[in-house]
Amino acid sequence: MSTHNVKEYGFYSKTQEGRNMRKTISNDDGTPTRNIRHNIYELVSGEEVPVTEIVRDPKYTSNFKDVVNLGEIKRWVRVVYW
Repeated sequence: MSTHNVKEYGFYSKTQEGRNMRKTISNDDGTPTRNIRHNIYELVSGEEVPVTEIVRDPKYTSNFKDVVNLGEIKRWVRVVYW
């Protein structure tokens, strides 16, 4: 998120979410407990959105063809599980 006047931008790709953002949280014994779907961030506009990638360059070009630039990030809000 933006700290020390460094701007960061959130991007979202449904393809990337399906491939990279599904991670499992496990107990100390290795037993799976929850699957992470994605992270929710608040944009400077106040809107809360799912984000699959955060970068400092607003003109960033992703390898995912369906990527959308969501705008400048204000802060991280929460994780969404499935």
